[in-house]
Amino acid sequence: MITLGEWAADLRYAAGSCRVMIEITLKAEMHRLGEIAAGYPGHERAEWPPLAQSTIDDKISGGYPVPSPLLRTGAMQSTIRGEADGFVGIVGSTDPKAVYHEFGTSKMPPRPIYAHVMMTHLPELEAAFSGLAARLLTPLASYRP
Repeated sequence: MITLGEWAADLRYAAGSCRVMIEITLKAEMHRLGEIAAGYPGHERAEWPPLAQSTIDDKISGGYPVPSPLLRTGAMQSTIRGEADGFVGIVGSTDPKAVYHEFGTSKMPPRPIYAHVMMTHLPELEAAFSGLAARLLTPLASYRP
């Protein structure tokens, strides 16, 4: 059993390291989700509509893989990543065309990557951060012999 004073000291230590631990966890999780998102182009997804025949014909004539939605040269795919800065995490692409694929246009249906990855993996994010909270709030003194 630990004393209230020992627990208070442990909480002060946790409070001092809390920001850094949150930033490290967020950066790792965003990097992991960025890698998952980068795997979406080139693979059909059940939630995406099939490619239009005109798109398939265009891809065939250009020598690109078919059907391989969202993938031609791999240029957009190579810009997909997850990053974190402080308490802000993002998964996205620096390719200007990515927004058209994510939300669609009047001529092209949406094929969301980033929103889907974030929503699908939200339980994993919650587990990572709830585990972090538990570690921060568990008195270190309780592990002492």
